[in-house]
Amino acid sequence: MRHQLDQMLALAERHLHNPHREAALPRLALYACSGQTCSTATLYRPMLCLVLQGAKQVLIGDRVLRYDPASYFVASLELPASGRIVEASPDCSATITESGRRQF
Repeated sequence: MRHQLDQMLALAERHLHNPHREAALPRLALYACSGQTCSTATLYRPMLCLVLQGAKQVLIGDRVLRYDPASYFVASLELPASGRIVEASPDCSATITESGRRQF
């Protein structure tokens, strides 16, 4: 599985010229962060979120969920949540691809 994630990460990184970029494909966005972030409240629209490197923490109600390259997040309806990057560094950025758009 690591090989497939590395291939997806290489493809994503080719298109990341700034930290938040809309991809050439409709409803696909790529995000990268070189460090931890503060929690930000948002409304997730229906999406698939893949963490290719690093880790993300999402708070939905009273549940804390952690996503990393071994997991993914699917929202099938609009969902109020708070999210933050919990594992990233300049040498190991957290790159996230999503179908749908974040409301940060």
